[in-house]
Amino acid sequence: MNKEELMWIYNALCDYDKHHAKNLNEQSIKSLRNLIHKVQEIRVAEEPRKGWGFPANSRKAHYFIDGRSLCGKWAFFGNLEDSNDDSPYNCTACKKALQKEKAKAKLTELKEKGKIEF
Repeated sequence: MNKEELMWIYNALCDYDKHHAKNLNEQSIKSLRNLIHKVQEIRVAEEPRKGWGFPANSRKAHYFIDGRSLCGKWAFFGNLEDSNDDSPYNCTACKKALQKEKAKAKLTELKEKGKIEF
């Protein structure tokens, strides 16, 4: 099984209705847990996934870091685009949070270079 297949299965399991889980036998549940752990290990080893995405049932694009939106209202593991920050279709709360994140990163960079001191 390759990484993309594991990610697809993990996302499908996260969306799985809880009432269907009682139809699974114990061995199936153990296998699914092992699979989830494998996917989580792969995710930890990767760089954080960042970018704009359109979750289902959302009217706006939201900015996601590792599957969680900056506004805190959405989770999403689909395709992300890390550009187009000024689109009118972007979530306003995510835009503001992204500006703060970028400002913090820039401030940290300037402190490390010794250009500013606090």
